[in-house]
Amino acid sequence: MIPEKKKKLLVIDDESHIVDLIKVSLENEPYEIFRAKNGSEGINMANQLLPDLILLDVQMPEMNGYEVCSALKTGGKTKGIPILILSGQNHPSNKEKESQCKPDVFIAKPFSPIKLLTILREYAER
Repeated sequence: MIPEKKKKLLVIDDESHIVDLIKVSLENEPYEIFRAKNGSEGINMANQLLPDLILLDVQMPEMNGYEVCSALKTGGKTKGIPILILSGQNHPSNKEKESQCKPDVFIAKPFSPIKLLTILREYAER
């Protein structure tokens, strides 16, 4: 039996407990998880790794997730990578920012690990 090729998942989040939760939720799944602690590091890693999926937090120091998303969606090598935004902020002004950066999915915090896994599987199969 040929082992399933692991998908590269880049998590851009400054909160280590969220990244730990994601890692635990995906420990039996075919994902190789990489972490960036801020937006600029995330953009650099995305350009180097060319991950299959990106999980991106909105509220971060230096650059917020919407700025990172816009940079990745307009970047040459990264524009086709699905971006799943994680946010605890569900404010009407964020809807405008979200529509400008065009993430593939918006996931509200707190999120269910099962829901996250379902969404990741859907995008990994594309």
